[in-house]
Amino acid sequence: MRAIRTRGGRSWKPVPRFPRRQGVVLSQVLFTTATRFTAARLNSCGTFTKRSARPRVRGSPSQCCGTKKNGTIVSNESSEIMRDLNDAFDDVLAGADTKDIDLYPPALQSEIDSLNAWIYEGVNNGVYKSGFAVSQGAYETAVTELFACLDRIDDILGKKRYIAGDQLTEADVRLFPTLVRFDPVYIVYFKCAKKALREYKNIPGYIRDVYQTPGIKPSVNFWHIKTHYFTSHPVLNANAIVPIASEWDIEEPHGRDGEYPR
Repeated sequence: MRAIRTRGGRSWKPVPRFPRRQGVVLSQVLFTTATRFTAARLNSCGTFTKRSARPRVRGSPSQCCGTKKNGTIVSNESSEIMRDLNDAFDDVLAGADTKDIDLYPPALQSEIDSLNAWIYEGVNNGVYKSGFAVSQGAYETAVTELFACLDRIDDILGKKRYIAGDQLTEADVRLFPTLVRFDPVYIVYFKCAKKALREYKNIPGYIRDVYQTPGIKPSVNFWHIKTHYFTSHPVLNANAIVPIASEWDIEEPHGRDGEYPR
């Protein structure tokens, strides 16, 4: 059990502990970005079998992947870890249910890379640029770019079931965490209040669609998402008050199957 620090003391509510896979230690951040979908592939792994000769460590790690056997960090870069989880363990996953999952298929790699570039800058990082802006001008620039990107995403999702086409890919796994946290947290906490995602035409169904994909739902803990954010940054929420908000039924049918464009 881990304490959640608040200004007036400690609240001893348990914070969920995230699992360790055999041979590879994955941090909480990695699991909360929905990569349990790919990390499920590691059930039978021993150690990292590819790309492990030279550790890739950058900055101050918020997530890392390493070998327990050698006690070595392999990488702390989330985008590289995601790629590694996608294909680096194929030779030890014979017979595993998830062995044939490919979130970075060759035919879509160029499209995925292009999507990742502007979605990261405008959306994944955009909410943080908005929330931690220290001037009105910086905030307005960031939040304007954020919602321009969200409008673009909603338009794409009217033409395709998933962001890169008709199959779930790495681009969806990277986008989904920001979207699923947006209405519960970012609208209030990061002042991204121009429009709720539930007001968009296509994004709400897309969030439900990805969430209801086998392997994704267990990685989403709304209590943890809200409690973590609202109690982590005194500069944004000095008294660590977690707001009560309206509920959004993410379990409703997503309605995303069928023909596209719509």
